[in-house]
Amino acid sequence: MKKLIAAALTLVLLIACVFTLVACSETELVIWVGEESATYYASVMEQYVADYAEKNGKEFPYKVVVKGVDASTAAEAILKDAQAGPAIFTIPHDNLGKLIGTSPVIAALTSQSLLAQIEADNPDGYKKVVKNTLGGTEYTFAAPYIGQSLVLFYDKSKITDTEVETWEGIMAAAKRAGSDVKAMTVMGNDSYNLSFLMLARNAETKTTSVKIYEGSTLSEMLENSYCTGDDTMASFKWGQRFFNDPNGGALSGSTTFDALMKDGKVLSLVGGAWKYDSVKAALGDNLGIAQLPTYTITAEDAYGTCEEGTVMKSGTFADCKVLCINGMNEIVTGGNKQLCEDIVEYLTGKEIQEGSFEECNNLPAYKNAAAEFEAMQADTNEALLAKKQVEMAKWGIPQPFGYDSFLNLYFYQKGADTYTQDILLMRDSANNNATAYDTDEKLLTGLTIIQNIWKTGKASGN
Repeated sequence: MKKLIAAALTLVLLIACVFTLVACSETELVIWVGEESATYYASVMEQYVADYAEKNGKEFPYKVVVKGVDASTAAEAILKDAQAGPAIFTIPHDNLGKLIGTSPVIAALTSQSLLAQIEADNPDGYKKVVKNTLGGTEYTFAAPYIGQSLVLFYDKSKITDTEVETWEGIMAAAKRAGSDVKAMTVMGNDSYNLSFLMLARNAETKTTSVKIYEGSTLSEMLENSYCTGDDTMASFKWGQRFFNDPNGGALSGSTTFDALMKDGKVLSLVGGAWKYDSVKAALGDNLGIAQLPTYTITAEDAYGTCEEGTVMKSGTFADCKVLCINGMNEIVTGGNKQLCEDIVEYLTGKEIQEGSFEECNNLPAYKNAAAEFEAMQADTNEALLAKKQVEMAKWGIPQPFGYDSFLNLYFYQKGADTYTQDILLMRDSANNNATAYDTDEKLLTGLTIIQNIWKTGKASGN
């Protein structure tokens, strides 16, 4: 892969100006990628154009321009003026909904080889989030190529390789370290950072009863929001014990997680890759990185069909960035959509994803990257961080808020976060009640309130 990149970079220097002059058309085929990746994708597109000319005996029909943009704002720019937008562009997966709607701005993908690649190369969660149903027919609208998920950062001088596999093991390490040492903490107290519990799955069956905005229409998404299943009840009963144990979990507080970890007061952090530098500075050579642990339902936690002895695997929101085709772009409407799909297939292929990881530290969306990519086998924390994120993506779901902005509002900003915290700490912060949610009936009521907020934005559900 490195030889390919080196050759491509050389090609950029040698033929960039010539390419502009010999293009069969002055029409630009513009591709938007993330700002951090523009140089890399420009180089591989130069290679693609050169390979096209060699294979077809003629120059590529358009002048290719790769532009680095803020991916988080790309969807809004396309919506403002799709016809002036690029032929191909990147967005976070949760922006797809606003570009599809009832009259899609982005073109459904129809290339059989591209669709087969998406199906073969991606975790189930990524495959699901790029699809939508229109007029009773399901379409695929984008191709994943960059991923992200939560992992566990931990102090490997105090937690053994065996202990780090379970929350019970980490809690035992904390008890050994001191009566005031906590097993773990989180980056923040919102529903994203506490998703490790809400999205936990049966470790054997890999299933969960939790549903968050599932469906192809807004009414279906609101209806299919559910967090009151037996497995969720049992997980939160376990979570209550964990967060109320002197050596268990700790919510985020006034002292930063890196300061607590540096002082040995907290042994692990459920965190994202963007916190790596902070944890590294705190722990130095003692930094360990692992998948999020499992936990076992005890007789005290068991509820309904979720029986004692059930092993649960911590979950995560596993998000991705995708490449889309602008259905309003003149190249696409002019009959060359297949040409754009060929480029998307190339740019989202596993070889290019591996190069993106090597050159830009972009986490691959490819589901087997951890086992197959040579760069991920390196004995470095950076490689381990990437590897564990890819592994965790198989246990997660992408954030499903892209269809309409108020879904994100309901989930994160209408009080569900506070109820989640209160349930775990068995308190009612609004009424200064220190014994709330201490029975199954009260816990079910609390989870029902969270479910109502997801559906309606109101605790009452009305």
